[in-house]
Amino acid sequence: MLTCIGKVVLVMSIIAGQALALEVPITVEETTGIERIGNAVNSGVPLPMGAVKDVAALRLLDGLGNVVVASIEPRARWLGDESLKWVTVHFNTDLPANGKKTYTLVVSDDVLPTSDLVIKQADRVISVITGPAKFVVPTDRFAPFDQVYMRDDHEKAFVEEDALLIESARVVLVGRNGESRVVPRTGEYEDEFRTERVRIDEEAFTQTATVQSAEIEERGPGRAVVALKGTFSTAETTSLDFTARLYFYSGSSNVEITLSVQNRQLDSMAHFVGIDRLAVELPFKTAGKALVSLAMDGGTVTQPLADSGVRLAQTQWDTCRLNGDVAGEKYDGWVRLASDVGTLTAGTRWSWQVNPVGVAVQSDGIVSLDLKSAEGELVELYTAGAKTRFLFLHFARGQAPEPQAIAAGIRQPL
Repeated sequence: MLTCIGKVVLVMSIIAGQALALEVPITVEETTGIERIGNAVNSGVPLPMGAVKDVAALRLLDGLGNVVVASIEPRARWLGDESLKWVTVHFNTDLPANGKKTYTLVVSDDVLPTSDLVIKQADRVISVITGPAKFVVPTDRFAPFDQVYMRDDHEKAFVEEDALLIESARVVLVGRNGESRVVPRTGEYEDEFRTERVRIDEEAFTQTATVQSAEIEERGPGRAVVALKGTFSTAETTSLDFTARLYFYSGSSNVEITLSVQNRQLDSMAHFVGIDRLAVELPFKTAGKALVSLAMDGGTVTQPLADSGVRLAQTQWDTCRLNGDVAGEKYDGWVRLASDVGTLTAGTRWSWQVNPVGVAVQSDGIVSLDLKSAEGELVELYTAGAKTRFLFLHFARGQAPEPQAIAAGIRQPL
């Protein structure tokens, strides 16, 4: 675990109600024993009434007193004088295993450092440049990326040779509509009730996600947030709606994603969507010798990418299958594909805890994050029901940080 400790120190001037200085120490401590490389810190900070009204007056300082590139977002204000009551602070940090750093939130007119974040919205696309990377996000469908570019020289423009994807990524839903009823339990639970499946379609449908609204929710110097809302439904097949948020950080090639799927079929509480598979697929370029690394049972399994590919699935809470065979107890939530072109490290916050889930890497370089694996029992999502998953994707050229250091950023967030 990692603890974040903040204490407000307010120095008041002689003139009542005027704040002369505000200092909020924020101590970030790593306690999991995993080195952190470019991990995001997202912290809420309470402020006393009258301390500061304009969020633009706030700065985040490191231990040497230097201003840090950070997003400071207003979240609530005091009713009395409209001064800030809560803000959230978002920035990146490196930490050695079991190390800690102290930052300070202050009121200051110090010049803000230059941010690498550039966000542009055009017809059917939002482009986010973080410095080393450029992410092209389509706004007509949830892909999540049309393309990802990585450059070695920040002074040079991105070119097609910097592209890491063979083609656009995609999000795929395979499901079947069904219906259930409520029936009484028997035996010692006869006073309780359970659901009983009445029917389910034999033929599954496959759909991709269509975006109905796209919004840049945050575009601060330290963090940008793109929100996409839409549906998997078509005129022929009523299915699930979704809300996705993509989080980008200045100077980072890491993207965090929250994806919520909701069943808004309101004609009957007995109807459900049976999810056979829900996956994010990224066709990643490979060249030369490609290696696949998987996290399982607290260790790492690394092997060459074979013609048959690699498939890992957590089918039960204590059963992890590699290419169909039982290989261990627990998938630990990340996969890495590395070759001469670049390295993709990806995964989810929870793995064995929300089985059946899995990952796969096909021989052609398609990396699949199976938020609901095709292996394992059907997941039934009823009317008004929702499921949310947390994903991370890290892109690199050349040497990449250890996958554990990247994965810890969302599995045990700072």
